[in-house]
Amino acid sequence: MGKKPKKTFEDDGRTIADMSGVERPSLFGFRSSGSGSKKPENGENGSHTEEQTPMTKQQSKSYIGGALLAGLLIAGVFILAGAVAIAVMLAVWTH
Repeated sequence: MGKKPKKTFEDDGRTIADMSGVERPSLFGFRSSGSGSKKPENGENGSHTEEQTPMTKQQSKSYIGGALLAGLLIAGVFILAGAVAIAVMLAVWTH
């Protein structure tokens, strides 16, 4: 079998998705007021017509605390189930 010829990529210049307004997300979920981020005005993008208010630091801390608490509760259930399983195995093994 012979090798297939490689297809060369040719850019036709069309824009599939405009990514000019996309920014890197913040590590902590909120940006300081001096970050220089430019928000598009209503109707500029066409898809977002509702105005979103930024979260305060207190709200951000509440969301982060709630997420951590939920994760710890789920981890606690798994730890408790593991402890019960170990206790059952030890009880069966010693008898």
